[in-house]
This record gives sequence, C-alpha cells and structure tokens, in this order.
Amino acid sequence: MATKDIPAEEKELRQLQAFMSGRYICPACDKPAELIGLTPLKMAKCPSCKALNSIPKKINKFWLYYPLELGGEEGTLYKAYHESYPRRLFTVKILPRDKVDDEELSAKLKQEGEIIFALGQHQCILKGIEQGFEDDEQFVAAEFVRGERLDSRVRRLGKYSESEALLVVLRVLSAAAAIHNKGYFFRDVAPTNIMISDRDGAFLCSFRNCTPIGTSPALDDNATIADKQYMSPERLFAAPEDIRSLIFSLGLLLFYMLNAKTYFFDYEIEKVHQLATEESYFDKMRKQRLAHLDPALARILTQMIAIDIEQRYRSFFELEKDICQFLRLKAVLS
Repeated sequence: MATKDIPAEEKELRQLQAFMSGRYICPACDKPAELIGLTPLKMAKCPSCKALNSIPKKINKFWLYYPLELGGEEGTLYKAYHESYPRRLFTVKILPRDKVDDEELSAKLKQEGEIIFALGQHQCILKGIEQGFEDDEQFVAAEFVRGERLDSRVRRLGKYSESEALLVVLRVLSAAAAIHNKGYFFRDVAPTNIMISDRDGAFLCSFRNCTPIGTSPALDDNATIADKQYMSPERLFAAPEDIRSLIFSLGLLLFYMLNAKTYFFDYEIEKVHQLATEESYFDKMRKQRLAHLDPALARILTQMIAIDIEQRYRSFFELEKDICQFLRLKAVLS
C-alpha cells in the first residue's frame, strides 16, 4: 500500500509504536530514523529525504510531537499520543522552552489545569484529561479537537453566514454559562481561543484568564492590540466586570465572524473609554458598521456592544432567547 493510501489512524499508530521503540517515521518518505542524539521538540532533518521533522518529547505517558496554533507566551500546545490509548489523540500544554524554570508561569499553568478539571465535562468546552508535574515539566493534557482555530477558519473561508455565526455564539454562550455556574468568570472570548470542529461545532480551548467570580485581575501589561480587540471597556480600564462584559466581547466576536474583520480599528481601541463619554460619536459609528446587517440582527448586536454596560443584555438567557427567536424567524422565512 502506498504511503498516501494508509489511513490516518494507522499512520498515527505506527508513529506511536516507532516513538516507543526509539525511532520516528518521516511523514515525507515513510522511512524510520533513530531518535537518539536528537533534541526533543526541535526540528531535525530526515536522514533519508532531508525533510524537516518535529522531534517528540515524552512526558509521563504522553508523546508530544507536533506544535499547534494555540498556546501563547504562557505556554505551548502540542498534539500528542498516549501509550495507553494508541488510537486517540490529545493536546498537551507545557511552558515555552525558554521559560521552563519560570515559577510564576508554572503556577499559572497549574492553575489553568485545575480550572479545566473543576469545570467538568461540557459539550462546548475542551475536556481535560490529566495534569501534573512529570519529567521536569508542568503540563496540562486535554482531548484533541480535529478542526481549526476560528481566526484561521475566517482567514481561509471568509465571512460566516448569519446562522453559522449565531450557532457559534450559542455554543460559546452555553460554555460561558456553564463556567459561570461553576463559580468562574470567562474572560477570554476571542477567535484565537475557539476551536471549530466540522463534526461538533465550536469549543472553548483556553482558560488562562478564567478566574473565580468576584475577582478582577489587572490587564496584562503584555496584552497586544489584537488581544484588546475583544475586551470589554470594563476589562480595558479596570472597572468591575460581570456577565454583561462577557456579552460585549461576544458581540465583537459575532461582528468579526459576520464581516471577517474586527469591529474597532486598531487606533480606536485605546479610545474606547473616551467613546463612552461621546455617545453620539459611538452611535454614529455603530449605525454605519451595522447598517448592512438584517435589522433584527443589528438590534441584537447593538444591545450586546453598548458602551454603557447598563444598556446591554443583563443575562445569558436574555441573549439566548433573542438569538433563538431570530433563527426561528429566519428558518420560517427561508
């Protein structure tokens, strides 16, 4: 059987077996090579075809072998195999290679793992599998979602339809409500923290800024303009946050999916607080940027992204009800 004809699951099983025997199989030429002398999680040339390969690292019974998009400065996420579950894939998050001895980051990763497990199982939240400190590494392991990050999907395919975008919003809303019911507040609504599975829909995948309800951590000094694009005015300017703050971020996410671009221009981000005192300017900007949408959907978005927190939806249920009503009406008219 030609290499290209081998089923993906069979290739994965062969690769795990090779790792466990001290070798790897080059995906380019399908030939084995020795792991001895190679640096884990670095790239190395296949001795047969010279193609670059990511060298695996074993942590506990996980074999980390391929870096993924999600992660960030506080950690790196890898696709991984597990010796006891050879036909399943996992994601394992560890500290960046240049920060493996950073005690503060190690504590944050440990806390993120504890939160994932505290949240339990939910159909819209990445399922935690294991966490701990093994082989000199702090790690958090979760199920692997076959799909792609929301921002990558938008770059590849462009705008979402109204119905598709709203279904993503409903799944994120469901996950955020479940997290809230567990006593935590989700502060990371952004396309970089959402995975899209063709089979199962949207999943929340990052919980580094998920904190107990009632706490309001200061904005990270390292937050970029891209990070701030989906933050509420309360988060940007250290005001108390609640469900309405999350709904604001979710409105910005909805706009992004519908338009394949962010609601605010980069230069406007630092002026959001100023806009709150210039209501007429913000209203004019909002009307211009939502003018092309269905009027009923524009009304929903208007209430989600109101600068004045008192004018936003007051609960997850209120927002869910309006979205479902809009989708039912669209279905009847189509």
